[in-house]
Amino acid sequence: EEGMPRPGMIPIGFSSPHRVEGNRLRIAAFVSPQTVTAVVSPHEVLCRPFVARTPCLKALADIAAVARSMALEMGVWGSAALEIYTGLPYTDERSDLDLLIDVTSIEVMRRFGDWVSETGRRWNCKVDVEMTLPSGYGVKLAELLMSTDSVLAKGLQDVVLLPKQEILSLMAEVQ
Repeated sequence: EEGMPRPGMIPIGFSSPHRVEGNRLRIAAFVSPQTVTAVVSPHEVLCRPFVARTPCLKALADIAAVARSMALEMGVWGSAALEIYTGLPYTDERSDLDLLIDVTSIEVMRRFGDWVSETGRRWNCKVDVEMTLPSGYGVKLAELLMSTDSVLAKGLQDVVLLPKQEILSLMAEVQ
């Protein structure tokens, strides 16, 4: 929901599985922590079985298998996660794929990034991979692999520019 965070409240939202004129109905709200009965992480969603019925979910099946073979901790969010968790048809031929990956070495990230790019082309699906930093910020893998000195890092409360060398040093510790 737009505006200031509400102290003591948790932001939640609803998104319709159906599009109207190309857009989904989305409703944002806040609830008290006592009303939350369960929290499911993007990593936990990916542990659920799903039917690869659209290009986005076919790409997810391929990428998830490679991530497992590379011992990467990966999660899924966005329309693919909503479809996997609810069983409702949130993805279609135009859906992109949003993935989270935990910090790993830069060499592994480069190989994984190449595989993701190729899989996206094969299934004609845009794939966005975000690496989650221990600070809670997330950085786009594609941006991290570019020739830049800094990267945009998104957090729950703000967006900041981080020196790329800082992130690469963190990744070097994982090796």
